[in-house]
Amino acid sequence: MELDEIIESNAPPNDSQAREMRMLIASSLSEVSQLDDEIHVAERSLSELQHRRSSHTQRVDGLKRALSSIRTIPSDILSEIFLVCRDDALDFINYSIFDAARAPLLLAHISSGWRAVCLSDTRLWDHIHVQQGARLPSRTALDHIFRYAGVIPLDVRLNTTQDSSRSPRTDSRTTLFRHIIRARDRLRRIHLTVDSLDELSDLWTHRRSFPLLTSFKVLGTYRRTPGRPVGLSLFKSAPLLREFKLSLSNSPLDLQPASVTWSQLTR
Repeated sequence: MELDEIIESNAPPNDSQAREMRMLIASSLSEVSQLDDEIHVAERSLSELQHRRSSHTQRVDGLKRALSSIRTIPSDILSEIFLVCRDDALDFINYSIFDAARAPLLLAHISSGWRAVCLSDTRLWDHIHVQQGARLPSRTALDHIFRYAGVIPLDVRLNTTQDSSRSPRTDSRTTLFRHIIRARDRLRRIHLTVDSLDELSDLWTHRRSFPLLTSFKVLGTYRRTPGRPVGLSLFKSAPLLREFKLSLSNSPLDLQPASVTWSQLTR
């Protein structure tokens, strides 16, 4: 019986066949060892070739990026593109102008050239929007935005209603609103959604002029505070005000926003 037949059957080999099998095993193991060495050499060569190839492809990609037409776009056109990106970002849920993952801050982190364009275009920073769920900014962060916006009019849209586990203290929010009101000469629109009117105490305890204000909206809850007047003296003057909305749950029937010239309103 041949060796192949013995391998395929259950018959035991005779002594001569067993010796031959042992010799074949030793020979095959030697061949396997030699092949392993050759495979190791081939794998090392393949690894080196792959590394060289990767280096070249990375180089090519870098050169292609350097030749990209976006790098040759004039800064004024780039500004318009950035402005469209910013306007689209305003529609995102939980959008915040202070979010580095959204325009315009995201664009300012791409490259030094883009950062220069972003920080030089005041229009990108004129909408100070912080939607519900977004982290409220610090006064320092707010000052940076004021500086980036230059002297142009500002739109402020803040929603500070959050889960109690995440919501900052009322006095912190009051301080934030007070800091924003300091820029009253530049405020064009103020749209606020608050948990309590107490957060806006600085608005109704100090009458101020808002020379550029065209729209004022507040949504929140009225909570009676001892000593607070029922009438809310919001403005000393707001000659350009055309839109006014004060929507407060639990508000008393006699609550009246004083110092609003109703005849000048259109909405």
